[in-house]
Amino acid sequence: MWRFPIDGRASDNVRNAVRITRQTGQVQVPSVSPDGTEMVYVSDNGGHSNLWVAALDGSSVQQITFERDAGVSVALPLWPPVGDRILFLRAHDAQIDICLVNRDGGAIHTLLPAALGPCWSGDARSVFCSREVGRIERLDLATGAIAPVRSDRAIGPAAPRDGGALYFTRPPELSLGPGGYSEICRATPEDGPSHVLARVATSRVPLARRLHVHVTVSPDGRWLAVPLLDSTTANLWLIPTDGGPMRAVTDFDDRSVFIARSVAWSPDSSHLYAAVADTEADIVLLEGLLG
Repeated sequence: MWRFPIDGRASDNVRNAVRITRQTGQVQVPSVSPDGTEMVYVSDNGGHSNLWVAALDGSSVQQITFERDAGVSVALPLWPPVGDRILFLRAHDAQIDICLVNRDGGAIHTLLPAALGPCWSGDARSVFCSREVGRIERLDLATGAIAPVRSDRAIGPAAPRDGGALYFTRPPELSLGPGGYSEICRATPEDGPSHVLARVATSRVPLARRLHVHVTVSPDGRWLAVPLLDSTTANLWLIPTDGGPMRAVTDFDDRSVFIARSVAWSPDSSHLYAAVADTEADIVLLEGLLG
């Protein structure tokens, strides 16, 4: 796991990056606590994918889930904007559930079975998710009520801290065949009219095209961060939320680098945290970690 500044030249941001974790296992998909002192991530350290928490200097590493069944995998932990109940996905028996676990571990609570693509609302009182591809719903954590939000081929919701808007991906229509472009959209309000902020070729999605473009909103609401392939390597990119061209945060030059799925922001929106693999062997291991 590495921390990258975002305000310099792309090549300088790579040179000024700081390595965070030094575990022997593979790590993926970090999410940073609201106070900026810890991160949660997925690691296969110990032989099976589980959730781990560590201080942002890489110390005080703690395992908080303890899956051992080869037929079960966990993925995409999300720390809430406030509080310490961590969302994550748990796959088992050809089904994916949205689950909760406390920062200190303990019992796992299945929040919503047969659902995916979760994200916290800005106030952490509800969760956006999808029980059907192309539809986004909102689950009220206090009442358990589920309300429709969008049904316009929207997937991968991302909500800003101050609410009032929703970012999502609209993948290319299947009828158009393989390839094509995904649209990164903003809707204001969440169920209101949307407009396209960026178009990204599906061939640039790391690991597999079946995994949609996954954006992460900065705490200050100015940027969407996303890992994308550039030829044979992956880089971190930013999409301005108010419009304007995308820009690269990293430039790994001739290194063969892989960054899977999602990244995390520092609370002050000045740094990105990402899991970086440097070799083809690492990529094979990461594919296994994804399950």
